[in-house]
Amino acid sequence: MPKSDYVTETQDELFDKAERDMMSIDIIYRDTMYPADRKHDIICFHATQAVEKFLKGYIIANGRKVKKIHNLTVLLENAIEIDSSFKQIVTECVLLNQYTAEIKYTTRNPITTSDIGRALSALKNISNFVPIKSLRDLASKNQKYKIIAEITVNKG
Repeated sequence: MPKSDYVTETQDELFDKAERDMMSIDIIYRDTMYPADRKHDIICFHATQAVEKFLKGYIIANGRKVKKIHNLTVLLENAIEIDSSFKQIVTECVLLNQYTAEIKYTTRNPITTSDIGRALSALKNISNFVPIKSLRDLASKNQKYKIIAEITVNKG
């Protein structure tokens, strides 16, 4: 059976997985077994993954197909075609787009604690952005799970 070039998951499935990415961030951040700097890229990657799934879920919820891509800028452009208010989160998506899968394969540009702060701030803004938040609430009811209210990172 040939694989589809389009996302086949439902809006609820994508939002559930995004919430799991956010849970992973919280768990990894709080873990004390590993040095903090060894976790930076993982945390930023999961933040990007959560937003990717939120955007794909939003697009699918609005009756459109989504290609299997990881570029937040392209996904955001698709969301803006549906609702121009998504222009409000352009800065956050551009920031997070630098933490896509490519960071998993290099150590040339180390990610710092301040990068984590910016990435998590962007994630917070996007996950609480009204069109996304309303779908998060709906998905949590449909899937019977509690959404992640906020990930708190101590910056001191």
